[in-house]
Amino acid sequence: MNSTRRCAAFAALILAFVALPSSAQSSAPVIYGLGSASTYTEGCYPPCLCPIWFGGTPTGTLRLQFTATDPAGFDHYVVQSVAWTMDTFGVTHVVTGTGQYKRGGQVVVQEQLTLDLSVDGAPTEHYDSGLVPPAATFPRIEIAISLNGMYCYDKVFSLDAAPIEAGVAYCFGDGSGTACPCANSGAPGNGCASSVNAAGANLIGTGSASLSADGVVLVSSGTPSAPAFFFQGTQRTNGGAGVVFGDGLLCAGGIATRLKLTQAVMGEARLPGPLDPPLSILGGIAAPGVYVYQCWYRESPPFCTPATYNLTNGYEITWTP
Repeated sequence: MNSTRRCAAFAALILAFVALPSSAQSSAPVIYGLGSASTYTEGCYPPCLCPIWFGGTPTGTLRLQFTATDPAGFDHYVVQSVAWTMDTFGVTHVVTGTGQYKRGGQVVVQEQLTLDLSVDGAPTEHYDSGLVPPAATFPRIEIAISLNGMYCYDKVFSLDAAPIEAGVAYCFGDGSGTACPCANSGAPGNGCASSVNAAGANLIGTGSASLSADGVVLVSSGTPSAPAFFFQGTQRTNGGAGVVFGDGLLCAGGIATRLKLTQAVMGEARLPGPLDPPLSILGGIAAPGVYVYQCWYRESPPFCTPATYNLTNGYEITWTP
């Protein structure tokens, strides 16, 4: 099938779903890992003066689970299964705990992380970031939590956390492959720029890509708050470079499978949703293999071409037994 026929086929596939009801964000937990920029410090912050100051580098994971969106526009998450280790003065300590995370706002986007943490089984201590402007683009979280607001003697975790990915991203609209249709390149690793986001939209997958224990969640971010359609393919389009499609690039080709139309909220859409079966079931995957995914989203009015839609980058998952 040539690129023109392929695009026409996918356009028909997409438009067949435009009128379907949307779904909320996924309630499936997403596993996050702490990056190398994460730190722990303990000592005297201004205005106090004392010679006590030491720190360490926490490593490990936590689980973030979406629960609800409130009337003020904040998405709320439960933080579960904090499992970190950190070394201070050559001694390894184990950190466990739970907490809450929220992000959003109707006018200005803000975030807040609170964690009740125990070190080596000691009584929990309550850490709070306060309500602060985000330092990173979600789903990445870069935030500092402390016992006393970094005032006088305090303990502070500065966290750099990101989802542990289920596969690998490809087909970027950042100029590294096929050129975007109107020289509307997005940021590195994203799709082509859109009318609402000069950086373009991004697609990742998190969780376990095992057919017997499927925990994969596809997360599309940087999209308009509009319909977002997830679909599955069996091969990378144009060798992984993609072909021009609407205001973006079509990256997922081969045999197309319609997954679901959702509604992006605060620029983010997820699949599976709260009442959906696992992703492998939605895609009809019965045996291990390699599949590719992409998210198409509506943008209006026309921005680059006469079309009123754009796409994320592509994402490839190798499913195991």
